[in-house]
Parts: sequence; C-alpha cells; structure tokens
Amino acid sequence: MTLKARFLALAWQLRVAVMVIFAEALATSVVAVFFVVALVTDAKLVGTLIALCVVIGGTAAFLFFVSRQLVYRKRWARSAAVFWQLIQIAIAWNSFTGEVLGYYFGVWLLVTAFVALYFLFNKRVVELTDEQIDRD
Repeated sequence: MTLKARFLALAWQLRVAVMVIFAEALATSVVAVFFVVALVTDAKLVGTLIALCVVIGGTAAFLFFVSRQLVYRKRWARSAAVFWQLIQIAIAWNSFTGEVLGYYFGVWLLVTAFVALYFLFNKRVVELTDEQIDRD
C-alpha cells in the first residue's frame, strides 16, 4: 500500500493532525532555508548560522518523519508529536515580547499547536495509534 493510499485510508481526525504537523515541518524547512541563504550571503556569524541551520534542519526532518510515521499509525509517533507541540507552545509563549512580527509568529505556533493537540488527543486518533505494536 502506498503512502498516499495509507493517508487516504486514515480517519479524518488523524489526517488533520498529520496535515498540521506536515505544515509545521514545511514552515520549519522554510526557516532553515532562510538561515542557509543567510549563511551563504553573510560572512559574519558563520558559526552561529551553521548551528541554526543544523538545529532547525534537524527539527524539520524530525517533524517530516513524525508526520510520515503517523500515517503508518505508529504508537510512538503520537507521543513524539505531542512532545513537539508542548515545545512549540513554550516557544510561542516567549515570542509575544518584542516586535510585531513576533506576535504573528506566536499566534501561528499557538494555533497549530492547539489544533494538533486537539486532534492528537481525539478518541478516534488514540484508538488508531494504540491498536497494535508494530515491530517494523
């Protein structure tokens, strides 16, 4: 069964959760690309930009992997997604200080985190991701 067929066979609640986490992964990838461009164009702060590229790129890869594994209904993927949403709420909480752009960033983080948490704790999603222990 292909990944697309597996995705379409999921309950709509789990599909929404997967799509929200995938959107978070895409947004994180855009930020990683922004830092890669800054690394290439700016000769200052090379060490800091390399570290930011690695951390944010790793986060994007983690989120893509978690969203993919949720399509396979892995038990641990839901826990990893909940963990990330809690981290995201902590990041959003601190983004409401400072410039106006921080407010938009914080609202985006909070809305996606609460939507994902709502669907990750939905009774149907818990049942789907708790059915079996997959040894793959």
